[in-house]
Amino acid sequence: RRDAAGEPLYPPELAELSVPDFMAALPSLDASFASKVAAAATESKVLRYAASIQPATGSLTVGLLAVPASSPLGTLTGSDNLVEIYTGWYAATPLVLRGAGGVAA
Repeated sequence: RRDAAGEPLYPPELAELSVPDFMAALPSLDASFASKVAAAATESKVLRYAASIQPATGSLTVGLLAVPASSPLGTLTGSDNLVEIYTGWYAATPLVLRGAGGVAA
C-alpha cells in the first residue's frame, strides 16, 4: 500500500492564476508566513518545505516543517538540496547528502 499526504506551500486557488497574477498575489501570504517564521524562531527553529519517505510503510509526506536551525536541514541556504538517510546503521545520526540544487541562488 502506498500513501501520500501533502501540504501545499501556498493556497490551491493561487495555482490557477497566471504567473503575473500569482506573483502579484504573493504579498497576501506575507502575514501568515511572518507569523509562522516568528513562532518557529521562538524555539530556535526555521521553516523548510520538505518531504519524508517511509519505505517500510510506503508513505510519503510533504509539507512545511519547523526544524532546528542548527540541524542539517535547518542550515540549508540558497538552492542547496539535502537528503537525510536514517537506517539501522544511521538511526541516531543520519547519513547526510548535501549539495547544490538545480538552479543558482
